[in-house]
Amino acid sequence: MGRVEEFLSANREVWKLVESVGLEHVSAANRMAAYMYEHVLNSFGASTALIAEVLSADRVLGRALYSSAVLGLHAAMYLDELFLRWVTYNADVTEVERGLSRYLGVEVDALRSCLELSLTALLRRSNSKSLGEPCVVYWRRGMLLPHLGAVLSGFDKPLTGQPRQVVVNALVPWVLGIVRDIATGSVGAGSVAVLGASIGRGKTTTVYYTFTTVLRMLGHPEPERAVRSLIVLNPGDFLALLETLLESDEKVLLLAVDNASALFPKHWVRVGGEMARFYQRMNKVLDLLRAVCGAVIFVANAPDELASFVRNMATLNVRGEPEYHKLYTVTVFTWSKPTLSIRPGSSEGFRRRHRIASVYAYPLLKLPLDMYVRDL
Repeated sequence: MGRVEEFLSANREVWKLVESVGLEHVSAANRMAAYMYEHVLNSFGASTALIAEVLSADRVLGRALYSSAVLGLHAAMYLDELFLRWVTYNADVTEVERGLSRYLGVEVDALRSCLELSLTALLRRSNSKSLGEPCVVYWRRGMLLPHLGAVLSGFDKPLTGQPRQVVVNALVPWVLGIVRDIATGSVGAGSVAVLGASIGRGKTTTVYYTFTTVLRMLGHPEPERAVRSLIVLNPGDFLALLETLLESDEKVLLLAVDNASALFPKHWVRVGGEMARFYQRMNKVLDLLRAVCGAVIFVANAPDELASFVRNMATLNVRGEPEYHKLYTVTVFTWSKPTLSIRPGSSEGFRRRHRIASVYAYPLLKLPLDMYVRDL
């Protein structure tokens, strides 16, 4: 079976799955994914307030806490509870923990106890009020994620983590929302996202675990197998798939196009001849793609790297930027959300608020080996 046939077969499985579970199940999955994402992001928001406070008193500790908080956010989004419990039991006390202990006037052992309780509350989405003092204060002051990241950084060598069954990032509710809208028969429900970051920064890995989570939340019996077919790694395979879709009545729910920079380079207008005609045709064809597709993710090898006609189609633009860490390769993926700003004595207008969409940390999170080999 060729790559196009594999994709179409997996796509039909997803359609049958959505039809069998029904709209109510899809809507519930979308609400749960959105809640989990906001829940984890709120915890990081509390951490940034604590870090700002510490920075004013101890700049070195504050910077260390920020780096740790970003790593802790990745862990809360992607790593499973058993692995994180193992880490808390086996990690030596770090300098960041000692500094946090001195700053707060709390013993390290007490901090570790609160870490375990708060981690359970976060991953199981339980009420922080059940933690008891002083762990409620620990939770509310945003100590969990920087503390968790510091513990993960306390090993001599980088660790390989265990991915969660259901990962938490901004793309999961985005995809599920589109699936819900498609299931209701909404006209024009298809949407395009662009995910851009440098090579080796976790773009394909992020898409893989996003799609796997979506299918798992919908009840797919073999989500990993299906996702391997729904992510098109070869540009030639995408062109063949595109022609097939435009010649048939087949509609697609989930599609990721990896290595899209090779197909749609940013400076396409500079070429001439046959290549110029190819890109002009692609400009028109991609407009038609939205009519036959639900959630489409184009993966680019740098932020803003894709051709303008692709970027202009996108309703979600996710940018990956490297974040320094001594042990792990860390990438912070952000997206901007326009919000209406109205202030007394000033005119109303829109401003763009940047939010963290996802955090990638290698080798804590890895692409499955067969996908990695195909992606080389």
